[in-house]
Formats: sequence, structure tokens, C-alpha cells
Amino acid sequence: MVVRQTKEQNIVSLISRFFRRDGEAQQGGPHVVERPLADPPAVTVYTTGWCASCFMAKRYLQQKGVAFREIDIERVPGAAREVMNLARGYKTVPTFIIGESVVVDWDQRAVASALTREGLL
Repeated sequence: MVVRQTKEQNIVSLISRFFRRDGEAQQGGPHVVERPLADPPAVTVYTTGWCASCFMAKRYLQQKGVAFREIDIERVPGAAREVMNLARGYKTVPTFIIGESVVVDWDQRAVASALTREGLL
């Protein structure tokens, strides 16, 4: 007998792998990925599924060959709060963490500059 999980059950299962029982994120923070990553990328992008700027930002990173971790703030518990801490109280997406730099909102020049500082471009 084969039991199939719904998309939501798969997401919950993936997220639960990265959290301890007390609800705190394990080292590295929350991730939603389709496959395990050997070396987590130096770039994290907080997004939503409906955001056109997020789509453009992800496409830019893909075209440049930059590996990144995407976190959907509407699906990952605590991610929206994390973005609000980074973006001075606003739920602004896309928000990037590139090495030690944070770029809030889609600004291609700022993202390229941070990627260059980190040696990713």
C-alpha cells in the first residue's frame, strides 16, 4: 500500500526536519528545500509566491549562477518575523542575506555589490 502525502504535508515534513521540539530553529535557521543541500549557499532570499520583484530577483540570481536558499515568509513559521527584524519592522520582500550583508527590496545594484563583496560574482 502506497501512502501519498499532500503538498502541505510534504512542506510540514521538510520544515519539521529543521526545528527542534521546542520550536526553535536548528543551526542555520529555517529552510524549505526540495532536496538536501551539501553546502548551504551563502545567499538567502526571503520571498512570497505572489511577488513579481521576488521572481525577478530569483531569475537574476539564477542567470548569474548564484546558488541561493529561498524562504517563503508565508509558509515558513517565524520567517515573516525574521524579515521584519531585518527590514525595520516591515514585511518587505524580497529581502536578501548575502554573507554578512542584508539587502531589503529588489535593488539589482545593491545585490550585485553584495555578491561581489562576497566573491560570488
